Amino acid sequence: MKVSKPTDLAINVALPLALGISCYFFKGSAFMQYHLADGLWAYAFLSTLLIIWDRRIPLRWIMAVFTVAVAWEWAQFSDWVSGTGDQWDIVTYFIFFLIALLFNRIFFTTITTTHEK
Repeated sequence: MKVSKPTDLAINVALPLALGISCYFFKGSAFMQYHLADGLWAYAFLSTLLIIWDRRIPLRWIMAVFTVAVAWEWAQFSDWVSGTGDQWDIVTYFIFFLIALLFNRIFFTTITTTHEK
């Protein structure tokens, strides 16, 4: 399967962002409205960084992304910034960051194969 950079951006950034926005319209489900939306935004954010770096993973930046996610929730929990600090948001971020990293291997392989031909 060949994947161009615009297709990669559409699948891994635009689509998750659009799905994250649509989660806010499901008023009946707190999970969809808050945690799933946060997870999709986290996936899109890390995917954007991975696409910028041609899907090669600089470990220090990946660790920085995880650290900033935890710091952001801690700042909300401590009332340093507005919002509701929630440990489930941190769990959600980590799960979706890991999903982005797992998918990164798949997209790295297809993009590398496409560019080598």
